[in-house]
Amino acid sequence: MQSFTEIRMILYAALLVIIMIFRPKGIMGTKEITDMFTFTFGKKDKRIQ
Repeated sequence: MQSFTEIRMILYAALLVIIMIFRPKGIMGTKEITDMFTFTFGKKDKRIQ
């Protein structure tokens, strides 16, 4: 019987492949990680302009 860590690695790899097939744009779609922090970055940009 395989150990839990080996099974976990196989499941993680399979999950990544499934995500790449069904969600080619990624989990968040067209958003970028900086879009999540617009409340802090957006205020600075508005003051500069």
